[in-house]
Amino acid sequence: MIEFINKLLSKIKIMRIAKILRINSQFFLDVVIFHLSKLFRAKVDDNLIIFGSANGKAFIGNPKYIYYYLKQNTNYKLIWFSKSKSLIRELKLNGINCVYNFSIEAVRLLRKARAVFVSHGWGDILPVRFPPRTVVIQTWHGGFIKIKGKHRYVNKYINSKWTTLTRTKIRYHQFFDYVISASSERKLINIESNVFKFPKKRIITTGYPRNDILFSRETHLLNKLKKKYNIPNSMRIILYAPTYRELKTKKEPFNDKDLIKLNKFC
Repeated sequence: MIEFINKLLSKIKIMRIAKILRINSQFFLDVVIFHLSKLFRAKVDDNLIIFGSANGKAFIGNPKYIYYYLKQNTNYKLIWFSKSKSLIRELKLNGINCVYNFSIEAVRLLRKARAVFVSHGWGDILPVRFPPRTVVIQTWHGGFIKIKGKHRYVNKYINSKWTTLTRTKIRYHQFFDYVISASSERKLINIESNVFKFPKKRIITTGYPRNDILFSRETHLLNKLKKKYNIPNSMRIILYAPTYRELKTKKEPFNDKDLIKLNKFC
């Protein structure tokens, strides 16, 4: 049904309708999905947990590692959502239960899920109306300092008059129950709260699950890494992993003082 509606709206020139209404075309589709989802029964299954990431395009991030942890340590029914049919085929070959986002089954499952984990937003799954007992957790995928309290898309479309006029509850403080933070630093928490208009009491400092492996004490992981990159066993490893951006820069990541400190540390 959802895929049919998506194709139908495309045929009637959704871009033109959205332009007339002066709203984003994707936001217009989200409004339609949100209200149609109310037609599906909302009976929560306490054993069902749903995951999605990267706008439904990839199997990555914090939800991925939460999925693996729960799969290895619990008996919950775990389902990964994706908008990529080729990715779904690949994941199923690896024993991962997947569902295509734009399907009746996807809406039905979301309306009965006990918990939902995402890394970017409702685009990872679908912007449905969740039952009161469903807990939706935004695990996020990076830092917030570079944003400096501003997010153009959120301000222009989500926190706009249209969500109020259409009674579409997809603002962050409405759609998500909790947001996790990688740090308890007050400045970071303030920025996170400001960016998403989210109350601080619902921001939980847990660290990012995807980073747990970096603190693993299992020696076989370290030995495997050193063997792969021909690193002597006696040598320490320092990971430098800045946020990837398409824009190129000639700025050096370290100055001479930094390098001297690193040499002393090693």
